[in-house]
Amino acid sequence: MAFIVIRLQDGLGNQLFQYALGRKLSLTRGVPLYLDTGWYVNSQRPDQPRSLGLAEFNIRGEIHSDRRWSHVWLPPTWFGKLKWHVEQRFYPQHRRSLVQESPHNFLVRHRTFDPRILRVRTGCYLIGWWISPRYFADIESTIREDLTLREEFVAPLKRHLAAMRQCESVSIHVRRRDFSAHPEIGLLDRGYYQRALEHVRSRVANPRFFVFSDDVPAAQALLCGLGEFHFIEFGPEFSAGMNLWLMASCKHFINANSTFSWWGAWLSRNPEKVVVVPEHWYVGAKVSVADVYPQEWTLITD
Repeated sequence: MAFIVIRLQDGLGNQLFQYALGRKLSLTRGVPLYLDTGWYVNSQRPDQPRSLGLAEFNIRGEIHSDRRWSHVWLPPTWFGKLKWHVEQRFYPQHRRSLVQESPHNFLVRHRTFDPRILRVRTGCYLIGWWISPRYFADIESTIREDLTLREEFVAPLKRHLAAMRQCESVSIHVRRRDFSAHPEIGLLDRGYYQRALEHVRSRVANPRFFVFSDDVPAAQALLCGLGEFHFIEFGPEFSAGMNLWLMASCKHFINANSTFSWWGAWLSRNPEKVVVVPEHWYVGAKVSVADVYPQEWTLITD
């Protein structure tokens, strides 16, 4: 079976990492890439607030939202279940038809990149997060070309994009709501943002700060007294992809421990960008993990 299947799940930042690995494996093997989006239409998750933001970009790959791949993780026969358990327990990853990754492994291994993933066989189905630029380091130009926002989503942003490109714009990401439910991930405090602002102001002349947040009132309270900020607050007609594209149009970045602002900074075309990130990816657990950040980004103790 000559193909690669990636399950897309969670928010846009995670979707972009999942796509990037799938694209890399597809190009390496010379086989089609299939993107399973069934996670977003699962009737057992009626409270799922996420949407398929990846579809707003100029991606390559065939999207499927039906259950055609369910036999891979839920074999319908007794023999299939036995074979699945034997494969998952005894086969090396590169020989499995289903390859899974758990974020818990990041806490245990203190790294996100697993080189064995790049050796998986064709016909495999991958479930995971794959949060590392090392998975697609040699096809960065391809990923940047794919991850351009489609024109119909760019058009409503043009006035805002022009404003950010005409100044020394600095994106500040304050992530709150969903991270509150995950103590190991944790929330960045006022001290982190104060130190990050000091670093940016020492490197950038006349910076203008734009704040992106899933909880604007909380972000306003957190940053109160630290300077003058422009809070990005659009209505529901502005999607996650549009917000990310607007963030990526900034010239410099103060990121949260979030894949969303990771991609905002990475997709920026400014060759002289200053990018500040928290030392600990898992702020709540005070755990740093290797392979997440490009070397040129500046780590600030959170």
